Amino acid sequence: MGDRDERAGADGASRFEAWTVATFDLAALSLVVVLAAHLSGGLAGALAGAGTVPGLAAFGYLWALVVAAVRWVLAERSLRDRDGSRRALLRRGGIGGAGVGVGLVAGSALVAGAVAALRDPEFLITVAIVGVVGSVVAAVVGAVVGAIAAGCNVAVARASERIVPAAGGPGPDDYSSSSS
Repeated sequence: MGDRDERAGADGASRFEAWTVATFDLAALSLVVVLAAHLSGGLAGALAGAGTVPGLAAFGYLWALVVAAVRWVLAERSLRDRDGSRRALLRRGGIGGAGVGVGLVAGSALVAGAVAALRDPEFLITVAIVGVVGSVVAAVVGAVVGAIAAGCNVAVARASERIVPAAGGPGPDDYSSSSS
């Protein structure tokens, strides 16, 4: 287990890389959604009825879904791989994003269904229909967001490699190739 976790390469990303990328993706997506909701004026109304514990539970569930999806997306190759596999990474990102969208709606529908079963069992059919339709829409939206996130992840990884060289490579004090 230790060797697999510490190395990244031909057989996929390390657990730390997947965890870091997933956390970055969720933080960036949350920031975009919260900023858009704030600018549209809908944030106050959306947060008024939500409590801290349900909010943290929903965020934790979403984070777990994103971590699982990113681990799957990066299972075959790391963001550092240079074998021309961007299309495969974007495709897997889209599929992973679709899975997150469906998981989020399905989880919400299960919770709503449990509440409906206790309060008003006739409402279960409405929850089921909304869950099915919402899952289809969430799969499409999630696929687009997942592919965009995968593209952004590759771009950020490439930029960070240019800014901070990989360990073991020539450092800033290595003048062996200079002509002075």
